Amino acid sequence: MKTLLNLILLVLSSIAVYSQADYKKTYEYGEYQENWAKVKSITGEYGMIDGSGKTVVPAVYKKIEKFTRDNGNLALVKSITGEYGMINKSGTEIIPAKYSKIGTFNELGEGLALVKSIVGTYGLIDKNGDEVIPAEYSKIGKFNEIERGLALVKSIVGTYGYVDKSGNEVIPANYSKIGRFNEIEEGLALVKSIVGTYGFVDKKGNEIIEPTYTLKQIVSKQYKIIVEK
Repeated sequence: MKTLLNLILLVLSSIAVYSQADYKKTYEYGEYQENWAKVKSITGEYGMIDGSGKTVVPAVYKKIEKFTRDNGNLALVKSITGEYGMINKSGTEIIPAKYSKIGTFNELGEGLALVKSIVGTYGLIDKNGDEVIPAEYSKIGKFNEIERGLALVKSIVGTYGYVDKSGNEVIPANYSKIGRFNEIEEGLALVKSIVGTYGFVDKKGNEIIEPTYTLKQIVSKQYKIIVEK
């Protein structure tokens, strides 16, 4: 019985040694998470193992940062081809490593982070990795109280619109310029069409004053408000 027990222990220790031998380097435990150690593969990629030597994060990354994102719940990872993603404390890649840049959560909107695609366009993701606003814009502004949950966006062709926090393009991005709401008319924003004429839209995207006026007419208030029946 004792001989059998010793044999089992020998086999288990051999497996652990073999597991460690799969890596070029094993770093100190507890540096990233309790009972986790970063490992470096023979080919130079990084991953994580637990105290038993079991892989918790596969060694497929060029870089793994510490858990500092989203109040310490997420860690930034960099793929071998240079794209970024995030893993959670279970080792799951919750945000796919496919972005050239990932911003800080809550910077532009509550629970959202700005992402930059590999082709240079921007979007917003939530903490589950879902693209709430698709990465198809050349610029995305901040959600604020003045616009009541809307953010300014710029299309890849240079036109502007507004999106809500669900990713809906409430005001279509087909204007060459959009001002702030309430600057001239209460509840309205000045818009400039692609042909250079001006009008006003409300927060639902309705053209309350059609963009058919010159800037001089707008300044002197020589325009007609369209009243919906």
